[in-house]
Amino acid sequence: MSRLFPDTVHIGIYADKVVLARARRFSAEPALHRLVQPATPGAAALDTLDAALKDSRWHGADAQVLVSSALVRYAVVPASPHLISIADEVALARLKFQQIHGGAGEDLEVRLGNLLSGKGQIAAAFERAFLDRLRASLAAARLRVRSIEPLLACTFNRFRGNIAAGDFWFAHAEPGLLMLACVREGNWTELAGSPLQGPLALALPAQLREAKLQVGGTLFPRRVYVCAHGLGFDGIAPDAQTEYVDLAQIKGVRYTPAERGLGLAPGE
Repeated sequence: MSRLFPDTVHIGIYADKVVLARARRFSAEPALHRLVQPATPGAAALDTLDAALKDSRWHGADAQVLVSSALVRYAVVPASPHLISIADEVALARLKFQQIHGGAGEDLEVRLGNLLSGKGQIAAAFERAFLDRLRASLAAARLRVRSIEPLLACTFNRFRGNIAAGDFWFAHAEPGLLMLACVREGNWTELAGSPLQGPLALALPAQLREAKLQVGGTLFPRRVYVCAHGLGFDGIAPDAQTEYVDLAQIKGVRYTPAERGLGLAPGE
């Protein structure tokens, strides 16, 4: 391992498995090592990761971690002219988590990706106990943490350049879970998750209808951008109100060896 350009161990903690892929930084070569282990969300996923990291193939590198939405809490933080500091915005996000999930919110580490933008945005929160144990596992394997990101946010940022300006829905599907969010006039306005049972081509239109009923009104974005990791989304016939765009089918999108190692590229 080069001291100037160390390897990176990419870790995906998904709803149904834990995936590890070790790759050279700045290299186009395939992953040096790859491991896929079945798991269930929560402490069991970290048990699986602990066992995998005992193998010296994963030791002594940087670490980038993606975490399933099943292990992340979300809240929509509305735009407000009264937010004049980062502390104000974080406090509002923490209040939203208290309203949605209960508790004091002090046991959560809150993440905001677009601070003081003046726009409504999505906040993510990890339980501190989960992060503490995850970081301890990485440290025991001599892995230096470079990032721990929610899969939903990472995926949206990955395809941000392929999403046209304007109002839209963003649907992110992973095994067992479907997240659906809405953007209007540059503001994230709605976000909901539901268990994914059966084909995505049936579940997504149903959740979209439910989301519209909950929000009320008659004006909704027509376009729905869909990212379905490894779920074989074949597209849904558009109707007068809806156009589905499968992000996996956009031409010219290139995937890094790390993304391929973690199974984030189409067909892998």
